[in-house]
Amino acid sequence: MSAAPINLRRLGAEDASAYREIRLEALADSPHAFSSTLESEQGQPLERFAARLADDFVLGAFSGPHLVGVAGFYVQPKPKHRHKGMLWGMYVRPDHRAAGIGRKLVEAIIAHAASTSSCCNCLSSPTTRRRGGSTQASALSNTASSAMPQSIMASTMTTC
Repeated sequence: MSAAPINLRRLGAEDASAYREIRLEALADSPHAFSSTLESEQGQPLERFAARLADDFVLGAFSGPHLVGVAGFYVQPKPKHRHKGMLWGMYVRPDHRAAGIGRKLVEAIIAHAASTSSCCNCLSSPTTRRRGGSTQASALSNTASSAMPQSIMASTMTTC
């Protein structure tokens, strides 16, 4: 585990190479935590990863210059679902787990969701299960325990 401070920032198209590397690692390390597969993404061109970062809200956690964790967020596009947001693709590299990076990513996603005008005024309680070294969650809580999971596949945030 690195002692360097962790800095979070939104990833952009210029981060595509580092994002592709950690995304493929995540799919190999925790295949049950993601709806995609390593096989379906490893052959994709770098431009596809760059386009995802240009179009989606993806946070990166950096230890110095190294990308050590990621989490994505989007608001559902259909009119009756625009009040719902989804945390997706969350992953923290194994050698950086148990250092609070997952918690920082989730808190930053919650803050981003709260700033989205039509989305996520209320967050429900977490329901998680461990599977293959990762955690899946059906919802997030703004009062989550100090044992926040390091890897969350997809979580829904809705307006109350």
